[in-house]
Amino acid sequence: MKFKIWLLVGFALGVNAIAVPAPAQTPAQTQEAASAVLEATDQFARLYGSGAAPKSDVRGASANPAIAATNDLAGLVNQFDDNATYAGTLQPFWLRGKAQIQDLWSRYYARYPDRRLIFRDRDAKVFGNTAVETGYAEMYMGSSPLTSVPTFMRYSITRILRDGRWIILSMIVDRMPSDQPPAGTMPPWANTPPPAQ
Repeated sequence: MKFKIWLLVGFALGVNAIAVPAPAQTPAQTQEAASAVLEATDQFARLYGSGAAPKSDVRGASANPAIAATNDLAGLVNQFDDNATYAGTLQPFWLRGKAQIQDLWSRYYARYPDRRLIFRDRDAKVFGNTAVETGYAEMYMGSSPLTSVPTFMRYSITRILRDGRWIILSMIVDRMPSDQPPAGTMPPWANTPPPAQ
């Protein structure tokens, strides 16, 4: 009988604990958290590095955190959770876990020792201890602005706050289509088919 009573009390406490909502953040706290998320992405750009200084001046380069690069592969991979997922432009697969992510990035660092990454039009939404950041990015592979290979991308990063750090749970980087459809037609990647003629 005692076991049944404790079981019922425990169940009631458990249900009650689940039903209690987390304390809401003030707008100032939410804004502060969003700024910290964006700073974590600036840190990502610095860790990503630029390999070597550009061979000529890059206009507006001071706005790019990667210019003050640390070129730190271990630090970059450390931004990811042990079980994080990543999908990028260099391969068509989902990478799962730090080992696979580090394998890709170490080969990328070796293949393109001179590189630059610039995040644009960023927006971070914070939901308690979770954040979703979306935006655009420019990636340049090669140190010369005249010969480097550019890639323009959309991105989404989902982070969780752990021990005072915003850790990446999932990162998706998607190459933006470069070819545009003729005027008056829907692009092939649109969800809605063109109207019947």
